[in-house]
Amino acid sequence: MSSPKFDSYDWENDPNWKEFTGTSTSINKLKEEYFKKNIDPNYKSNNSSNTTTQRPSSSSSSTNNRTSSPRTSSSTNTTRPKPTFRRFLYGAWVIAQTSVIFFTLLYFISGNPYFFYKALLGAAIAYSIPIFNTFEGRTPDRALAAQLVQDENAQFVFYCIIFYFLGSASLVYLLPNFIYSFFHILELVIPYTERVPFIKNLLKRINSTNTKAVDFAISVEINIVLIAFFSIFSSLSNILLVFIYFRYLKLRYQFSQRIKSKLHEYSQMVDQLSAHPSCPTFIRSAIPKIKMVLSR
Repeated sequence: MSSPKFDSYDWENDPNWKEFTGTSTSINKLKEEYFKKNIDPNYKSNNSSNTTTQRPSSSSSSTNNRTSSPRTSSSTNTTRPKPTFRRFLYGAWVIAQTSVIFFTLLYFISGNPYFFYKALLGAAIAYSIPIFNTFEGRTPDRALAAQLVQDENAQFVFYCIIFYFLGSASLVYLLPNFIYSFFHILELVIPYTERVPFIKNLLKRINSTNTKAVDFAISVEINIVLIAFFSIFSSLSNILLVFIYFRYLKLRYQFSQRIKSKLHEYSQMVDQLSAHPSCPTFIRSAIPKIKMVLSR
């Protein structure tokens, strides 16, 4: 029995065709791939010469730049999660963000360290899901590691790991994650309050403080290094935590414009205080030296 022709093939009545198209937006190209794979292995596309030599552009997303060599779309499509799995990941992200808020409030009310570590674990999961969406299917290599270091979600996962394993339970360590999660969930809840104008307006008013709240979270994130340092003397911290968190903060300074701006703001404040006539001389002379040590 001879194979049917591509141009006359009955695509609409093929039961496997609809499932096959779930991972691509290029229908004609996908038809050719499907036809060659399942109907006629000897079929040659008229556009094959163009599709096999084209490289991803430099402006493509990280998903498209998985390798410098060209790939056919079939090999890329097989690594992409199905829409149902995407929905599962989104649901898991919402639950993880909600758990950060829930366990932080429970820790604030009860003071039980159990809830402190659960809040950190929920935050680590919430930050890991966007990392998976961005880098899934990538082969582990130096380029991937370099991009992970620059990714803000990966930096926050590192933040959670630091305090999960090295930090004593303290509300201040949970504040940045709590603020970020709170406004993430708030944006999701507001559209469901259309029938209750009072609640909707209240939530919108709270959401309008997003910028100030994030700025406060950045300040807490920076000042934690000082809190951890002085907590050494009360046995609530240790020198290893201070050292590792300081390295983390330098990493954040390198890749986060918000951290960089806030530290610059603090630096200007310190300079103004040191220039005040009432500032002791030994403090005025010590500040440049401290800055030099911290900038290394």
